[in-house]
Amino acid sequence: MVPNRATIVKAFTAALVLSLGLAGCATSPAEPVSSPSPSASSTQVPVASRIVISGDGLAVESADGALLSSIPFSEDVMAARASLTTVIGSEPTVTHVAEDICSFDHDKYDWNGLSLVPLNSGPFRAERAFSVELTAPKVGRSLSLESSDGTTVGMSADSLKASSGAIAGQGEGNQYFTYDATPVAGEAGVFWGALVGVNADGTVKSFTAPSLTPDYC
Repeated sequence: MVPNRATIVKAFTAALVLSLGLAGCATSPAEPVSSPSPSASSTQVPVASRIVISGDGLAVESADGALLSSIPFSEDVMAARASLTTVIGSEPTVTHVAEDICSFDHDKYDWNGLSLVPLNSGPFRAERAFSVELTAPKVGRSLSLESSDGTTVGMSADSLKASSGAIAGQGEGNQYFTYDATPVAGEAGVFWGALVGVNADGTVKSFTAPSLTPDYC
């Protein structure tokens, strides 16, 4: 039987309606999600690279020489200990030191290459609460321990000896000299500075500051 015209029109209309309905149910493509761009104001936090010792205190610097913090020798001993613990990244070993002819009863704080001790009362020491000794080229998280000209323990002491303010000295079979020396007001021949211990081969053995020259034990 051949379908009549009316039947064909109805079938075509039904098919058209069905196709339009399916198209309406199709999922629209999702809008692309853009990734957040990094903030233009974000900066990298500088990291401590070295500790520099001078006659006045310690300076904590980044690899490019930027000053991150300073620890003057006039700072409270426990505050200085806390600052060094933060910079070095570990607690010090604490050793009790008994009183003797040149020292009072005190605790020594040692970070295996850098040690801190309180200063006893004595001539010209009113503004200096503690001293620091460096006996290694590095400490803690590979922090370099340096003089103001970049010299470390184990390097030649020649450049420091030739620096402005260096004062030669000799002591107990080992060579010593002071750099970054500052005269004590009203006291001829008396200086504060950083004391350098020198090995027989001319390399640096240690740094100690502040140090009084001559030392009034």
